[in-house]
Amino acid sequence: MEEAGTAVAQAQNLSDYQAVGVRCREALLELIGVAQDAAMWTDAPPQRANFRAWTEIICNELLPSDTNKERRGALKSALESAWTFSNG
Repeated sequence: MEEAGTAVAQAQNLSDYQAVGVRCREALLELIGVAQDAAMWTDAPPQRANFRAWTEIICNELLPSDTNKERRGALKSALESAWTFSNG
């Protein structure tokens, strides 16, 4: 993320900004990669690059139960927005 912040500060043209998006996308995939590697799976997990499916799994595991429904929704929404923005 630090590299992406530096890159956006130095961006001057469209290809520079596209490169920032690629860096952000890589950071998001790395985030879910940590969770993928840390978990013990009894069922077949989704494909490693399926960010949306992993977002569901991670959020549901980190914030279980009805008491965390709003927090879980906010986290899912933020991750979905980040993913959409980095791919746009």
